[in-house]
Amino acid sequence: MWLFDKRKLHNIEYILLIIVTVIALFGLLAILMATADPATGGEEATLFETLSRLNFTTIKWQLIWIFVGFVAMAAVAWLDYHIYARIWYVVGIVCLGLIVFTSFKGAEHGGTRGWIDIPLGGSKFMSFQPTEIGKLGLILLLAKTISAKENLNSFKDLLWTFGVMLAFTGALLTQMDIGTSLVYVFIFIVMLFAGGIKWQHLLLIFGAGALACVALWFLMGEKQQSRILNFLSGEEVDQLRYAKIAIGSGGWTGKGVLGENSISQNGFIFAISTDFIFAAIGESLGFFGGLALILIYVGMEVRMWYLMTHKAYDRFGAMIIVGVMALFMFHIFENIGMVIGIMPITGIPLPFISYGGSNFLTNMIAIGLVESVCINRPIEPFSEV
Repeated sequence: MWLFDKRKLHNIEYILLIIVTVIALFGLLAILMATADPATGGEEATLFETLSRLNFTTIKWQLIWIFVGFVAMAAVAWLDYHIYARIWYVVGIVCLGLIVFTSFKGAEHGGTRGWIDIPLGGSKFMSFQPTEIGKLGLILLLAKTISAKENLNSFKDLLWTFGVMLAFTGALLTQMDIGTSLVYVFIFIVMLFAGGIKWQHLLLIFGAGALACVALWFLMGEKQQSRILNFLSGEEVDQLRYAKIAIGSGGWTGKGVLGENSISQNGFIFAISTDFIFAAIGESLGFFGGLALILIYVGMEVRMWYLMTHKAYDRFGAMIIVGVMALFMFHIFENIGMVIGIMPITGIPLPFISYGGSNFLTNMIAIGLVESVCINRPIEPFSEV
């Protein structure tokens, strides 16, 4: 009768759900701003004219993904998270297998062969990126392996964990998906740090990572190398230059949702509704709008920190929340950072904001894992997996 356990309803983490819902609604507004037809100032300001500029097809698909995402989150949350600890090897094999499959048989989008195209009839198809779900597989595998040790005192304790990381990043690098690889590495380091790794071992890992970066440089294509060189030299590509101009033109309060002569709505910025959507937010809502979104993100991270320290009653649950926090932290910092020019340009979307299904669904499942830790709290505190 576990499906109807009323205690689970009492344990639902409503504050985190409210925060995520607010960000998702903010995302719908951002997508409307980014995909609207530009105005030159000569149009009549009628309701029909205003509505005709909005791209409701994009919003329709995003609403579908929001619905699917919340359903998936609820299903993952209601299932006891200890079950995931028992099937960790299945999760790992499936996620790793999908990544390897797309490395050789996947479709190519944006210069990365990491997509599975699902036909919808005619010339239409729906794309799915297995590397997104792979992030959750990595979190579960690392949470299981780290929680199996009370402390990561010896390098021997790290071997299995390090092997899991190498398997995932190795498969990713066959796709030359540098941005997602960095997400995986950041999750790995943060979870090891939270798991109690010795600083000597952490320095050793950093050293190995530095050597790997040198080797990776020679494996990169010219496109990836040029992005890094441009960032290090301070040279701005047109996309970044226009993104910074758009944000700067927004001033303190922005041009409005459908402002005139909008840079972000005139096709100057590539991937404006996905990777560079923060430029549209900065231009339309100004400094205060962008700051409001950042503060909401901070609130989400702080709330998860509270849940990790106060609601996770075993090491496995705590490590799951740490991994999810690291996942969102990197995405938020890297995405906003690359748009304002303090981080190199990568294909990293803004959580719950950027248009697209794979990332939104992954983010909602991640929230579902955090909710599962809260909802399925054991009666007796701190029972080891």
